[in-house]
Amino acid sequence: MTDKLKPAEDEDYVRNQISRFYGIPLHVLESGYFPVAGSTNLIYIFDLSEPYQGIEHGVVLRLQGDNQPWRSTEYTDIELHVLQYLHGQGIHQVPKPIKNTEGGYYCTILGRNGVLFEKEVGVSMRPDQDQSVAMDRMGHFLGLVHQKSAQCYTDQDTLTNITRDAVTAIKDEKEPIHISWVIENATKAMKQYHARGGQYQDPNIVANCIKLMEDMVLVVEQILPYYDQFPCGIVHTDYNRTNVLWQDHELVCVIDWDFVTIGPFMYDLGFCMIEWCSMDKAISIDWCKTFLQNYQENRTLHLLEKQYLWNFSFLVWLRTLSFLINEENWRNQDCIKFMEIAIPTLRTLFDFGHQSFNLAVFGDCVPICK
Repeated sequence: MTDKLKPAEDEDYVRNQISRFYGIPLHVLESGYFPVAGSTNLIYIFDLSEPYQGIEHGVVLRLQGDNQPWRSTEYTDIELHVLQYLHGQGIHQVPKPIKNTEGGYYCTILGRNGVLFEKEVGVSMRPDQDQSVAMDRMGHFLGLVHQKSAQCYTDQDTLTNITRDAVTAIKDEKEPIHISWVIENATKAMKQYHARGGQYQDPNIVANCIKLMEDMVLVVEQILPYYDQFPCGIVHTDYNRTNVLWQDHELVCVIDWDFVTIGPFMYDLGFCMIEWCSMDKAISIDWCKTFLQNYQENRTLHLLEKQYLWNFSFLVWLRTLSFLINEENWRNQDCIKFMEIAIPTLRTLFDFGHQSFNLAVFGDCVPICK
């Protein structure tokens, strides 16, 4: 056994540790496998040969990455609290953590903290899947999560110290989704780009990205005077399509909650306008309308949210672009392919315009604060 985990070689060791920490008999844990992931986390998935104490399909062990502050134990504490809260609110399309033999949730394997979850049966959305079904299910799910989780932010009896820590981080502008942090990080990234003289493997793509980011900063800054007025609660922050599992056209689970925090609901909703309402490198206004109609079946948008949904649609993607334009990431072909889709998609929404978007999506001329 080495001092660092190697997914394939250390499978038997990991199986033994799961049995040790969580009490699942070894003969129940079938051969595991390690899916390729884009993070520093290590993920082991073990099927079960038979149901065990209500666990039917299997277990997923997530071991945290090394030296990653956004995947620290403190963040996992928030994640565990949020998942338990959502299950308690009747929202079961989220991962279910498994308690260890001592009544807690953590295990430690070769210095990495880990959490065990029940395995969910489902697959990520396929390119040929009916998009209208996704609009219906995703909009409804997001509206329900926001409607139920608003209490977690406003009800002092519900707020635990863990959740208060997340709220404090947001208000102190230390959280990577806070608008001031995003603007500052984007400005820094663009300065670094100009300092390097634009020397990239694909200079035209990066130049288009920089121009788009400059435009996006201007529209995101328009939110600043009103940022503290937006309704807040639990936000996932990463509703990308690979994090949503489906079975027979039904949404069965939204995974990857380790970025979850407390913040404006519009962060998630703006993200979904780009991620779930676009095709062929363009935004579909009809899909935006469908998504929002299903969302509002569970939670009605405030006027201020309608006024600045268009702006919030750029906030999360500004953070993403700031991360991707650094020189190291730009050598990654997957990053390049992502940008080749993301840049024209975001540009179509930007060029469509703020007032035009409000009129088309909400059906009336929603006034914009001055």
